[in-house]
Amino acid sequence: MSVEKEAVKYAMEFETKAGRNPINVSRDKMHKGYDIICDDRVIEVKGRGKDKAPQVLLNEYNIMAVENDVGKDYYLYVVMNPENNPNLVVFTKTEVLSRKKEKRQWIVPLRTADYSKKHPSVNTRHLPPSD
Repeated sequence: MSVEKEAVKYAMEFETKAGRNPINVSRDKMHKGYDIICDDRVIEVKGRGKDKAPQVLLNEYNIMAVENDVGKDYYLYVVMNPENNPNLVVFTKTEVLSRKKEKRQWIVPLRTADYSKKHPSVNTRHLPPSD
């Protein structure tokens, strides 16, 4: 099982032991930005292996869930070493917002025509269609 799946499993068990009713929505495309819905909270779970850097990356869906009112309290659960002797670190929405470090990225889409002009020998049939 992957580190992320183990982390979600551990978080589900934690919520159940706390007397709450967690629902795993990590594979549900309707619930982007969090992995668990649990009573009055939504929870994004991140798993970190024992040799990984002590930080997590939140994607655009996580950020939208944190910044927008999703109708429930937002939590970030970081499960350190979920596969062997897990340790859970819990962050509230306020803590996530106060600790975040923004890193802006620009995405420049390439059209097939642009790419093949510069590299005519490259086979472009596997690239997305041109705009």
